[in-house]
Amino acid sequence: MTTKILYLLLFLCLIGCQTKKKQIEETTTCCVHSIESDALHKQVSQGNIKAYETVKQLYKQKGESYEVLFYSMMMANKYHYAPAYMDVYLCLWHAFNDDDKNTAIYDLSRFDAKSRQMAMFYLQEAAKRGNQQAKNVLIKQYISTLPPQ
Repeated sequence: MTTKILYLLLFLCLIGCQTKKKQIEETTTCCVHSIESDALHKQVSQGNIKAYETVKQLYKQKGESYEVLFYSMMMANKYHYAPAYMDVYLCLWHAFNDDDKNTAIYDLSRFDAKSRQMAMFYLQEAAKRGNQQAKNVLIKQYISTLPPQ
């Protein structure tokens, strides 16, 4: 009888240890992900363009493109990285227009006055720095404001 109890206890210990090992592995994986994120954040905050583009891709893959706004503003304001100006505009545009897929990329009619002013600043800066998409959006905005003939 004691042998059966001993085997039962040994069996239960083995099962219990495997569960704890799995929990440790999951925690370790989570920590590694956090370290990678922190490293990328640090690199972007130092102006690393490759890290910025990687962060953009990661958020895009997760379907959370709007989350890149912070990084885009940092790269635009601090390092004057031309594509980041357009990224800021696009993040803002999506924030106001994502529910309507038929809205044109130059349409700022859903923006409040301050947000429109901010979006236009970043769009114009992108165009000044040679971003062709920004130039095209500005042309379409101008054409859309012309009175009908």
